[in-house]
Amino acid sequence: MFPVTSGILLLSVVVASVSAQTPPFKGALALQPALAGAKCMTPSSNADGALVKLQTCTYGTNQQWTFTGGTVRIYGNKCLDVTDGNTADGTNMQIWTCSTNNANQQFFYTRDNRLAWTNHGKCVDLTAGNTASGTQVRKN
Repeated sequence: MFPVTSGILLLSVVVASVSAQTPPFKGALALQPALAGAKCMTPSSNADGALVKLQTCTYGTNQQWTFTGGTVRIYGNKCLDVTDGNTADGTNMQIWTCSTNNANQQFFYTRDNRLAWTNHGKCVDLTAGNTASGTQVRKN
């Protein structure tokens, strides 16, 4: 799970889903877990189905995420996406071409600033808190 602090996302645990919020900042930003401030959420490519992993932050276009209408976007037209809408804990996050009202692409910030999957009670997370480069970003 990734709460926002000064435009940086931090890893933590959320107990319950709360009302949707939009982050208090505008523009592109790097999404970083608290346990690894030098690592950023990075898609493996700009193709549909590209998995999202932790990589060393370079702040390039492949690490510049924006928040638009409940979606978390990268490359302008790709959205953070729950693979196949699978509700099981540990499902990998991917990017996919953004589409209107796609439930797999809807996220919000909880009152304590954690990135959560809308209407599913799940948050963005790292496998066992692993912060090594290449660690798969998932939802839990």
